[in-house]
Amino acid sequence: METEEKFIELRVAYPGSRVFAIGIGCLTGSFKKLENPFPRRYERLPDGSEQHLHLLPDYDLTYEVEEVVNGSRTCWYAATLECDPTIHRISQYGAKVYARREMALCDVVREYPERPSLADFRDEED
Repeated sequence: METEEKFIELRVAYPGSRVFAIGIGCLTGSFKKLENPFPRRYERLPDGSEQHLHLLPDYDLTYEVEEVVNGSRTCWYAATLECDPTIHRISQYGAKVYARREMALCDVVREYPERPSLADFRDEED
């Protein structure tokens, strides 16, 4: 019996976005990256802006996401877990831990979530 392949949607700002699948790294934690080979398309939003919609496979994988938000280039790391439709934001360190295969990805998601930027805690008056 043939099963339907499942995808997890990752939406990022367009233009200026790039998504890389991260492969097994070396012991130093250097990433082996592959520009996203999975299906993707563009969507125009009602306000006229565009998004890049990446269809990520429903497997335990990690990604490096570069996008331009409010004129600034940002880089963040994501993880997908099999049978879980959520995009989990993880820290760069967590992505390196998984690249070295030191922990299972579900443990990395729990132990190394993305930390908020210090800029998020600045007073509005500054």
